Amino acid sequence: MKAAAKTLNRKQLKAVKSALWLTSADLEHALEPVCNELLCFDAPKVNVLASLNKSGQRALYLTATDVAASLGVDLPEYAKADGTAARKLVDAEAWRFAGRLYDATLVP
Repeated sequence: MKAAAKTLNRKQLKAVKSALWLTSADLEHALEPVCNELLCFDAPKVNVLASLNKSGQRALYLTATDVAASLGVDLPEYAKADGTAARKLVDAEAWRFAGRLYDATLVP
């Protein structure tokens, strides 16, 4: 059996990025009630964003590892993936997700 690769090429990164975008859209719907509750309890914006970001990172990295595995790439655990392209994609999307959800949940 052929050993799984440890890094993603450009085409594979594009597939992971697309999957992360879809997953973050689903997460927005799933975590909207959580964000709403945090806002109702007057949690500071920085704390709400940090909580949403952490939740996003976990779910998004699971998506990244699933997509990578389907492409024959074995990504390291999140904590050991610091500096990798997949981790950078996940972290960036997690912050975008947190900001979008926070803004969408605020009552005008």
